[in-house]
Amino acid sequence: MRSHMKRIWACVLALLVTLSAAGCAGGTESTSSVQTASVDEGYDSYPADGTDALLGSYENANFRYDLYEKHVEITKYLGNDTQVRIPAGIERRPVTVIGKDAFRNRASITAVTIPETVETIGEGAFHNCISLRSVEGAASVRVIEYNAFRDCVALEQFPFGSALTRIGDSAFRWCRSLRSIELPGNVQIVGSWSFANCTAANPITLEYGILSIGEGAFHSCYSYETLRLPASIQYMGEGPFKHARALKEVVAEPGLTFLPVRAFQGDSALETVTLPAEMETIGNFAFGSCKVLKTVTVNNPQMEFDGKHIFLLVDAVTLIAAPGSTAEAYAAERSLGFSAMQTQE
Repeated sequence: MRSHMKRIWACVLALLVTLSAAGCAGGTESTSSVQTASVDEGYDSYPADGTDALLGSYENANFRYDLYEKHVEITKYLGNDTQVRIPAGIERRPVTVIGKDAFRNRASITAVTIPETVETIGEGAFHNCISLRSVEGAASVRVIEYNAFRDCVALEQFPFGSALTRIGDSAFRWCRSLRSIELPGNVQIVGSWSFANCTAANPITLEYGILSIGEGAFHSCYSYETLRLPASIQYMGEGPFKHARALKEVVAEPGLTFLPVRAFQGDSALETVTLPAEMETIGNFAFGSCKVLKTVTVNNPQMEFDGKHIFLLVDAVTLIAAPGSTAEAYAAERSLGFSAMQTQE
């Protein structure tokens, strides 16, 4: 009798295992609802043929994510780790996007490692991660969107890599612990207010290749002392370097053609500025309230001074330029100092 009962229980258990396996297999099909799935660090390569349909939304212990035919976008961090390593692949697809608000307001996170598969850091992705101190990896990131790291007040370093082409508006605003901002020439667009109030950043370096710097991009960056403006810049919004309290010297590299309105307004330590022969225009209030500005060397004898208040509230500045130049005429008109540039024989 006991032997017979054991055989019955064995059959029942076998049936339950079979039904369970069948149910799991059916559960992997894509639906529009959130499902559970496991993280797979491996990923396959997919041809860039224009098709990449959304298959569904899933989650595991650490992440909620959208699964596409050829890539994964992380949409929410669900874990509790203080040091987060984002996987390179999930379900054999590369993780290429950290989505909008994915880590927003996660106050306990102190470090994040971003794999080489990630190309986009989305809008507000790490906004207000107030304990985040370091970001590592990110070698393939091409775009950092609006507010991506805004208010990460403890962030000390970020690897601005060779793939990066665009930094969105306010992307690093109020990252007041960021130690340096060193942008390579592959960064073509620096958005408005992107690094405003990064008060500890020193140095700030801008390499040749940067095309556009938005309004207030480096507003109230208090610690850097020198700045070189590359000739590649084709656009600068109003006041990109306002209120740089420690900035003492500005050199515009040969080829740069303009300075925008309020470019260096309120830079209270600024002493010397050198402008190249290609410089065509200086916007109004460009050096307003630069109280200790001593000399501005103007190498273009025909440069346009576009406004009456370029040196408003500057105590004693001297323009150094060629005799008979527009700089000499402007100095006379505005009661500024003028010194004739020594000509080379």
